[in-house]
Amino acid sequence: MNKIRKILSVIPILSCICVLSLTTHAAENQNKNYLSDLRAYAGVESKENIIKDFKPDKLEYSIVVPNEKISVGAKMSENVPENSKIVAYYTCHMFGYSWPDNVKLENSDSASTDISAMLSDETVEGSTVEIKVGVEGNVDEDIQEDIQTYMIYVHREGTKSALLTTKLEDLPEVSALTLADKNAVVEARATYNELTDAQKELMAPSLVRKLTDSEAKIAELTKSEDDKKQETPTTEAKPTTKPSNPQVNTVAVKKGTTFTVKGYKYRVTSNLVKNPTVTVVGYKNKKLAKVNVVSTVNYKKVNFKVTAVGNKAFKNQKKTKSIVIGKNVKTIGTQAFAGDSKVKKIKVKSTVLSKVGSKAFTGIDKKAVIKVPAKKLKSYKKMMKNKGQKKTVKITK
Repeated sequence: MNKIRKILSVIPILSCICVLSLTTHAAENQNKNYLSDLRAYAGVESKENIIKDFKPDKLEYSIVVPNEKISVGAKMSENVPENSKIVAYYTCHMFGYSWPDNVKLENSDSASTDISAMLSDETVEGSTVEIKVGVEGNVDEDIQEDIQTYMIYVHREGTKSALLTTKLEDLPEVSALTLADKNAVVEARATYNELTDAQKELMAPSLVRKLTDSEAKIAELTKSEDDKKQETPTTEAKPTTKPSNPQVNTVAVKKGTTFTVKGYKYRVTSNLVKNPTVTVVGYKNKKLAKVNVVSTVNYKKVNFKVTAVGNKAFKNQKKTKSIVIGKNVKTIGTQAFAGDSKVKKIKVKSTVLSKVGSKAFTGIDKKAVIKVPAKKLKSYKKMMKNKGQKKTVKITK
């Protein structure tokens, strides 16, 4: 009996020179515990067993290995019936086909204590080793009685199958999954979907089951979480801010207010804090020698932009000889400077002027010159055409 249980070391070199992919075999779910040891080594001289979790009743193993020779060994336990032996089948698979087919390694009467297969170090994606243990005749004839089958799925580092294997093995047991593992499960499914149909069939069945069971568990947890949210009563949120005060966004001076600064009269057209504006609407008397429309004016500690010259604002200023229009002026009203017969110079600083009212320059000196920003010369000439001035009045930069 003891002699039968001893196993000869058989170490053939199996050469697979093509790019290969994994195969799957449905491991028999029997708890006969016919093996006492199962090993895999990467490299001829390595002493580190890659199979870390061997259990006599565990029938499937997936390992990720570097691209070098891999040796696989097995040893019978005391539980095997009389006349038992080990037969190992090493199979390479390529594009859904196996090659070579069922290379068989078996023990014989010898002083050796185990059987091992030295697998090729050619560039392969993966391979499988099927180890059958049991009564001699049943093993050879694939009879299920009194035999036990162990499967080793060998994945080469860097392949998609190796990546998927690692992801699935890193997942907690299905019963221990939480919603924090959802992304990991989704990523594993995405990697699985990238495999070809043939490659999908070559994954270890236990890992594929773990993936589908994990997805079902995550779906269950997600539904439970959603149900809790729906059951949680909601209370109407109370306002945390006070009603807005329209005065907060405005200055202290009301829109429409008129005021005088340095003889010039202004009317407030906007009292918004962000953009307070006024229109200059006139001067206190008719003795103004030079009209100076400033860009801004300060009133009650508010700095207003002067954005317009009002209708008839400086009409009939007979002593006025020159006019300066500030940089913020957008409109010049109707007859704004009409009747200012001594005006010979008008300087426009604004580059935002968009409208000049009719007869704005009626009656100014026939030799007057209107200077405008160089980049606006063409558009301003068109805008100021026929605004009451003589044709001899020049518009220049």
